[in-house]
Amino acid sequence: MVDTATPSAITGHDVVRRIRDHKAEFQDRAETAERNRRLPEKSVTTLVDAGVARMLVPRRFGGAELDMNAWFDVVSEIGEVDASHAWCAGLLISWPHMVAYFPDQAQREVWADGPDVLIAGGVPPVCTVEQTSGGYRLSGRSPFISGVTHSSWVVVAGMVTGDSAPQWCYFLVPQGDYTVEDTWFTVGMRATGSNTVVVDDVFVPEHRVLRLADFREGHGPGSSTNPAPLYQLPWLSFAPLTFVGSMLGAARGGYEQFREWARTRAEFASVHLRMATVGTDLDMAELLVRRAIAETTKPAAPSLEIRTRSMRDFCRTAQLAVSSIDTVLAMSGTAGFAESNAVQRAWRDIHFAATHVSLNPEVNAVPWARMELGLARSATTQLY
Repeated sequence: MVDTATPSAITGHDVVRRIRDHKAEFQDRAETAERNRRLPEKSVTTLVDAGVARMLVPRRFGGAELDMNAWFDVVSEIGEVDASHAWCAGLLISWPHMVAYFPDQAQREVWADGPDVLIAGGVPPVCTVEQTSGGYRLSGRSPFISGVTHSSWVVVAGMVTGDSAPQWCYFLVPQGDYTVEDTWFTVGMRATGSNTVVVDDVFVPEHRVLRLADFREGHGPGSSTNPAPLYQLPWLSFAPLTFVGSMLGAARGGYEQFREWARTRAEFASVHLRMATVGTDLDMAELLVRRAIAETTKPAAPSLEIRTRSMRDFCRTAQLAVSSIDTVLAMSGTAGFAESNAVQRAWRDIHFAATHVSLNPEVNAVPWARMELGLARSATTQLY
């Protein structure tokens, strides 16, 4: 029985230490990964061997059941050498956490052979859904599925209609029931391999379905079989951690590279002042993230007020990462734009990552302001 699996004894510090041992390898592979538009298999193997995929898997399936600080630590550490590696690593951490909210039977199927299962997914409800006996039939094209080329399960979304209001739902689909279209041709985050998943009249049983309304509030069916606080958390109290972690890591890595380059060159007070501003902004951004994470470790789940504040702060964190890397690249001059200079890749990746919908302030910072003004929840979104 999977419930008798030996829990992983690794700690967050263990995973970070293992990642540090391999950072130089990720850095060396970054250019090739970008050119090939996917992570190298060696990098994926290294991430799995380091324990990344099992970090937030329930202990009863052999997982480590760590916390959000460990998630952020690992992603930001990798981001210092390559944002795409960090992004994919973060999603290897986060999608298994979501699976722990699904019904127990789905969890048993996913982790039947152990906790190191690679899962990818997409958030928008773009698939068409037809209810049938025992489950649903799905069809559609789900774009921007990062890391799908090295995953064995995917999560796709669609709207379930019936007698009541349409329900935004997530569906677990195993490898073999979907195909992947090579559609990822971008100027940033190229190595994430965020291609398109296609499902064509695929049957998904009822037990592989999770309603957004339940996940949003931290009360999925799996929350009863996984009673740890980690699996009672409302989604928007932590949702963009992978993305802000990748961005902050890349911004800090770009700054550190500039600092080493400038040690024998920068004699101007104006450069020193801009360096100080970048250092302050990156520290401030991390403090905002750590405050949001701290709310996920308290006995009570984060309230709606806290969730909206955290999402506001995640958006601001992304803005600070963008402004910081802009300053670093400007200080680097023409040399910073050389293809061989990792600063320009960090600049492209950070700007690209900032366009992620979870970091759009018009969507994710405005709800906090509405609450400040005593206004009702927006009727146009199911996320808040």
